[in-house]
Amino acid sequence: MVKFSHYSLSLLSALAAAPRAARASIFESSTSKSSASNGKGAKSRKKDKDPFNVEIDIKYSDCNYELTFSFEHDRNLPLGAENCVEGAFAPDGLPYLAPREFSYKFSDEIYKETGFASHSLDYQACGHPPFGIFTTSHYDMHFYTDPIEVRAGRTCNQPLGAPICIPDTNAQTTESGKAFFNVATIWELSSNGTVLPNIPANMPANFTCDIEAAVPASGTHCWDFLTNPNSVESWVDPVLIMGTYDAKIAFWEPMAPLSFVTGVNDTYYSAEVNYQGQTIKTLPTEYSIEYDATTGRATIILNGVKSSCKI
Repeated sequence: MVKFSHYSLSLLSALAAAPRAARASIFESSTSKSSASNGKGAKSRKKDKDPFNVEIDIKYSDCNYELTFSFEHDRNLPLGAENCVEGAFAPDGLPYLAPREFSYKFSDEIYKETGFASHSLDYQACGHPPFGIFTTSHYDMHFYTDPIEVRAGRTCNQPLGAPICIPDTNAQTTESGKAFFNVATIWELSSNGTVLPNIPANMPANFTCDIEAAVPASGTHCWDFLTNPNSVESWVDPVLIMGTYDAKIAFWEPMAPLSFVTGVNDTYYSAEVNYQGQTIKTLPTEYSIEYDATTGRATIILNGVKSSCKI
């Protein structure tokens, strides 16, 4: 299904002053071998110093993989709050409204076994729509299925200055722009025999793709609208978002408020994930996010079936 999230026109106007990826950094990973349960794992670390001290690891147990991505919040990043207005600039010289994006290329082995080519750790000082729900400082933690250079070709016709695609297929003048609104769907029968059409394939039940959340170089964002927090203040735990582009899964994204990955108290969240019309066996079947207040590290763990497993 597709739906509008009611972007605030005033917020879009403010975002016009904050171009997408106002700060974007890409980090290459070197790969070394490390032992793992019932097999070998490839451990990837950044070559160059990055502000999050990211560590990436993969381990295997029989047919399953365990992909770990851990980081430390960069305390130099700005906080939004009352500064989230047009024309307000943070100490780093960028608009408070602008996202800060940091991409990490995964090793060839990780790409092959999990289907994820890279990770983009995106910090949103002011958050993003839906307004009044996710408009607070948080991290968008994208696991992308295509390399960074491929995603660069995902362009579209955009509203003047806004960071999204015009939410109308007829307004898109290129094939790359139309592809944002090409969502693979399935039909299902409900328990009472009613046909349920246009259910996004390879996504959890009740996921809806928001055509007002189609973002260049990324994809169209989909999630379970029924689980939206009632307000910014009530957003406590991570939320799972998935993305689509040209009828394919573009990304798998846990999204967490800044308060979940910082502070003096430990936090932990985990969930199992089931998919409707699943055709991609490597999609994570469960994930967890843990913050250790002693070390200041947040750790994301994805578990799933590895590609090389013959099942």
